[in-house]
Amino acid sequence: MGKQMEFDFMDDCGKYNIGESVVNRQNLMTGRIVSVRGSSVEVRYVDGSKEWISEDDATKLLLEIDPKPNKRNLNENWGT
Repeated sequence: MGKQMEFDFMDDCGKYNIGESVVNRQNLMTGRIVSVRGSSVEVRYVDGSKEWISEDDATKLLLEIDPKPNKRNLNENWGT
């Protein structure tokens, strides 16, 4: 039973999970998946609005975060 519960939060096709951050390719608005139905996902945008879009119009939001300073990184000590 424990194994089955792990998959209860997956959407129908396994492409997107509820709560996942995405970007709408059509208007470049960011939001989170709140519902999945077939090949459509409902996105709640940062401004509070919601919209159903095709999963093809949604893309996962990936953020790059600067790493912590590393004294072994030659680029950080360049010129010193």
